[in-house]
Amino acid sequence: MKLKDLTKWAGIFILGVALIIVYKTFDNLGGIMAGIGRFFGIIGPAFAGAAVAYILYPAVLRVERLFGKAKVEFIAKRSRVFGVLSVYIAAIAVIALLLGFAIKPLVESVIDLVNNLETIIAGINTTGLIELNYDQIMNAISLEQLITYVSLGDLTARVNSIGAGLFKSLFALVISVYILIDRESLKSFFDRIGNLCFKEHTYSSIKQYLKKFNGFVYKYLFCVLIDAGIVGAASLVLLLAMRVRYAPILALIMALFNVIPYFGSIISSVTAIVVTAFTANSAAKVVGVAVALLILQQIDGNYIQPRLAGHQLKVRPFWVIIGVLVGGGLFGVLGIMLAAPVIAFLKTVTNDLFGYLEAKKKLD
Repeated sequence: MKLKDLTKWAGIFILGVALIIVYKTFDNLGGIMAGIGRFFGIIGPAFAGAAVAYILYPAVLRVERLFGKAKVEFIAKRSRVFGVLSVYIAAIAVIALLLGFAIKPLVESVIDLVNNLETIIAGINTTGLIELNYDQIMNAISLEQLITYVSLGDLTARVNSIGAGLFKSLFALVISVYILIDRESLKSFFDRIGNLCFKEHTYSSIKQYLKKFNGFVYKYLFCVLIDAGIVGAASLVLLLAMRVRYAPILALIMALFNVIPYFGSIISSVTAIVVTAFTANSAAKVVGVAVALLILQQIDGNYIQPRLAGHQLKVRPFWVIIGVLVGGGLFGVLGIMLAAPVIAFLKTVTNDLFGYLEAKKKLD
């Protein structure tokens, strides 16, 4: 057989095998997707550890530089290890302190809310907008109903699931530590892959855009966390000063929802006003809470956030809202939180692309 004929039949054979693989793939799509899901479930801690390392990297870098300037040679040579450990110890301590201060008032507010739930539901029903049944709600959240629905087998499975979740969390934490300590070797590894897959100029451009994207993300996360803390603390002080019931819960809602651009502040403020309206005996208090929260949101939107974010995320509200809707629909909470920096990055890429095309058109 001639080499030309052999090549022809080999091509036909490869095409046939490819068609069979494609057919079997679509024929067993459910099993393939399940396998992909299991694979990502297995390596999930690695992604979680990479995310933790990514978030803590700026803090680790700054602390590491401080240790690098130490006069003690032993500390200076091991500045990276000391920097990583110091940041993790500080982060765990801050989380523990916040939980220590927040758990007690939050639990007290939840207990008070449950004890006064009947009055709140009666007030909501008087509006005629919605009809709630107090007995059904209490039965749904009662301990007896929970025990009825949860069997011993389910309880064992849940305990095992919680144990597996804790193990994965610890594993992710360990991975994040090693990523930060060995980041130079990881960077070198990905650089080798990038240089093999792309031309030098192309890979250089990719790295520059990734650097810009990181800048947008870090700037936005810093702004969001600091701003959420300020809004939460200010809301707590205002609500406690006005003797609003469930002030700790409402302040926590104000802080958490503040990470959602534009929508979050509106939703949290309306929630606080509605809860106050059905728990306060004075219309003046409701008006006072509404005015106080409105003033707080105006100060936050016009003074605090611009000072924190600067002009790096200068994106029109329309595009941010579109980004929140699309990101939330596709990726949930993570998509909502990262909508603004992603839109800012896409704006930068689009402007550069338009500039290149316009320059090319002029040359043509």
